[in-house]
Amino acid sequence: MGIKYGTPGGAQARIDNTTVPVIDLTSSTAARQVYLSTSADKGIIEDGGSSSVRIYDDQVLTYDGTAAKPGFCFRFDSNTGLYLYASDELGFTTGGTHRGRWTSAGLFVDAKLEAATIKQTYLEAGVTTAVDVKDVNFRIYSGGTQTARIDYTTGYYYVNSTKVLGARATGWTSTPTGTLTRTTFVTGSVTLPELAERVAALINDLHAVGTGTHGIIGS
Repeated sequence: MGIKYGTPGGAQARIDNTTVPVIDLTSSTAARQVYLSTSADKGIIEDGGSSSVRIYDDQVLTYDGTAAKPGFCFRFDSNTGLYLYASDELGFTTGGTHRGRWTSAGLFVDAKLEAATIKQTYLEAGVTTAVDVKDVNFRIYSGGTQTARIDYTTGYYYVNSTKVLGARATGWTSTPTGTLTRTTFVTGSVTLPELAERVAALINDLHAVGTGTHGIIGS
């Protein structure tokens, strides 16, 4: 027994319980259909001849999607949402561009993190919980403009695009002995001992084992 409404070759609506109860809404394009039934596939929406969305075994299933066209998006913003980046990996996209993914290994972000999104407790002294940041450049922004960064492949520190701190300069096996003087001098009248005291202080401060222990130079 069933009820069918429509025109030949046109949109149709069918209620049928001859086999399994089903509501079938078929457009004039046969490949676009909506099924509601009590079979294993309780609901199917087809577009272009393939199942786009289905309700199966108490789950809502959709197609994988891409960064440009995520499987879960919004009516008036269809290129922002979630999609299957890879097997067991959830991708995030905004404006059609991949921004990050969540995997069993953790959260990987491919866009900048604003200061408000980072818990301040992780940046304060006395925190006992370790936080690992792997395979990512650490960048500092001010008003949307990058002002500094640390390159994770080299460890080099940059201000804007200028490297200001790189690998340690080696060859300095020890620090000078004697008096260390940290003050200015007059270039036209400085004596050799005065100059030596200031150079010794500078080497000591930059050396890995000196009183400053900055580690910029060392053995």
